[in-house]
Amino acid sequence: MAINTDHILLASAANRRKKERSRLILIATIGLAGVALSLILFSKSSRDMNTDIKVVEEKIQLDRKILASRQKGIQEKSDIDELYDIYIGAFQPALLALSKGSAYASQTTDLNDEIEELFLIGNNKIQSKIVAEIQSRLNTATALFTKIQAEIDSANARLNQAFLSLDAKGYVQELANLAIIDSNNEDVIARQRKEPQVIEYFAYQLSANRAKTERNGASELYALSKVMNLGFGSIDTRSRIKVLQKNIADEKFSYHIKQTNNYIARKEFKQAAKELKIASSLYPKRGQVKELRKTIDDNLKGIRVANLVTEAELYAQQDRWLQAKKSYSKALSIRANDRLAIDGEALATSILELKAGLLDISSQPLRLKDINILNYAQRLLSDSLTMLPKSLTLEGLYRDVALLVNSKSKPRSVIIKSDGRARIKVQGVGYINPTKQKTISLSPGEYRLYAECEGNQTKLYEIVIPIDDEISPIRVACGREI
Repeated sequence: MAINTDHILLASAANRRKKERSRLILIATIGLAGVALSLILFSKSSRDMNTDIKVVEEKIQLDRKILASRQKGIQEKSDIDELYDIYIGAFQPALLALSKGSAYASQTTDLNDEIEELFLIGNNKIQSKIVAEIQSRLNTATALFTKIQAEIDSANARLNQAFLSLDAKGYVQELANLAIIDSNNEDVIARQRKEPQVIEYFAYQLSANRAKTERNGASELYALSKVMNLGFGSIDTRSRIKVLQKNIADEKFSYHIKQTNNYIARKEFKQAAKELKIASSLYPKRGQVKELRKTIDDNLKGIRVANLVTEAELYAQQDRWLQAKKSYSKALSIRANDRLAIDGEALATSILELKAGLLDISSQPLRLKDINILNYAQRLLSDSLTMLPKSLTLEGLYRDVALLVNSKSKPRSVIIKSDGRARIKVQGVGYINPTKQKTISLSPGEYRLYAECEGNQTKLYEIVIPIDDEISPIRVACGREI
């Protein structure tokens, strides 16, 4: 509000007396403003529990410097003007703040209304009396501020002590006391919102303290982890958690290493591997882990190889040599120097190769007309003799191919009929001079006949001599005339 100083000047006062009185008012009101400002800062702050009042003190000192800087110019201002500036700058905001949601709301509202009314008094009043009355009200406000600040400081001190002592009941009570003083205070509202977490923190911290006394590391670690999750952990809390984690890890590692050794001693290597896996998750690079892993792996490999060899032998007994070979090969992939697996794979490979070769001959018997194929078939039969007791399917193929080879050694009679002009060439066998009919002997197989006639094109005939089927006469004649 604007004050008309022309109507409230004390015209009758001497200039020197006015200056002196203004100086005294300034000195007094600087102190009052400091108290008022501290109340304003309390009502608007959102300090946490560990924040000191250093910031508040700095702001009060700044206000004092600002007021002191005006002392030089006070000679040109009236006493009531000076008081009004200070009231507007410090007292009024504090009074208005306390008039909303404070236990002193009614008192501060009435006091502020009275001061406002004094400043609005017209020219009919003696200004010295007005100044005295305003000064009196400001003194009352100062005393009220001092009282409230003392109550706030006391409640805060008790609240902080309750927090440090983990006293849930005391903390709730003192926070309620602060709310009574000023329920709209941002700091109080923020603390009230966080009250459930604070009470939960007290419970976990007390639990951690109790567990530490009882030397229950796992329970203490659990409680301190909850404290950290709630946001109340300190550097000491973090350090303690690290110590507990290491201690628990060491104990757990030792336990699982012991269990690993116990299972190895009982030759229960799969269980030993499970225990070692847990220990390894804690300290994977420790020498014990590496040594025990090698021991377990070697034994597990031996067991796995033995199982695979047993499996392969079962397949072999069932004449399932392809599956047997796969099992032997798996065993060798685990332990390349296992003698049973080496011998078993070699036997399976030999039987499979003999079966494949005999099956090829059996499915394409006409290839036996080739002397090289015939010789190959005879070698297969010879090599198969020692393996026949080990495979029924090999024995069956052996009989089939043996019959084919024996049949191949018996030539078949073939009747060649011609026109009497052609000289017939039997590829791989020889020539037949021109004739009307001739019987020759040919082994079963595929042949090419060429009819060669003078003055005519050579004509090609492709024939197949079966092993067992009836052979019809073959007619051969000259080709077209040239």
